[in-house]
Amino acid sequence: MKFTRVLPIILAAGIGIGATSLTVSYPSIAQVVQTMGNGQINWSEGQIKVTGTGAAPSKAGMGAGQKRLLAQRAAVADAYRQLAELLNGVQVDSETLVKDYVVESDIVRTKVSALIKGARLGKPRYMSDGTVEIDVMMGVFGQNSLSSVMIPEVIEKKQIKTMPYPQATPMPQATPEPTVSSQPVSGSYTGLIIDGRGLGLSPAMSPQILDVKGREIYIGDMPIDPDMVVNVGIVGYVDTLNSAKSNTRVGRNPLIIKAVKAGGRHKSDALVSHAEGDKIMAADQKTNFLSGSKVIFIIDK
Repeated sequence: MKFTRVLPIILAAGIGIGATSLTVSYPSIAQVVQTMGNGQINWSEGQIKVTGTGAAPSKAGMGAGQKRLLAQRAAVADAYRQLAELLNGVQVDSETLVKDYVVESDIVRTKVSALIKGARLGKPRYMSDGTVEIDVMMGVFGQNSLSSVMIPEVIEKKQIKTMPYPQATPMPQATPEPTVSSQPVSGSYTGLIIDGRGLGLSPAMSPQILDVKGREIYIGDMPIDPDMVVNVGIVGYVDTLNSAKSNTRVGRNPLIIKAVKAGGRHKSDALVSHAEGDKIMAADQKTNFLSGSKVIFIIDK
């Protein structure tokens, strides 16, 4: 798998049949896009996309219209197959993939299959050689998304504490220009930026922050709002410091911490020094930004 950089204009959350779509305008900023096989996961936008290709069978006497219809059906079937393969390889946390949950639970397998069948189909593209291409898209976060199935399973399996929030948390948005200095001032921090560049840190649905001694800084025993995490993710992902500082998820005065190592089998946990771990926990005691998932990871594109 590899990562690429794209410049998006619009974020679509909660993609899926029957879902209520929430569209948020963004300035053109770099996005973290993970390529897996013939599909992509845009972790910054929270969208999964695969492209299916189909060709009509070679049969004598078949009309052009019938060939086009059969090619389109083949493209849809191919797209669904590729989506199923891609979902199995999505990292849930530093130790597990979606396929691990699917193998363990018939309920999860059924729910994931329903998500695939309900994924949104794009418009078919008819190619000059007679083949047809079609995109199939699904949300990572939001209603009828991968998170809506996997996050409850993660919470139950890890026995993560949950807490209700009196008001719905809005989808984090990016602001046009950074309004904070390159180094945050001391005092009340509004969020946390973990700089994981150069460490091989990989995106996942449920990453953690730990210190080098194994102390859990973020998630672990910390109560979370499951609805909020399903809608916006446990962390946000970007590939530049400017993109992180200009994202309103972490507010106007984020604490910026450099990670020292990527942890876990799949390298999705961010490890910080013991002293930096103390700094994060002390800052969080003042403003509770961790319980609001006001966290962004910067990773290599």
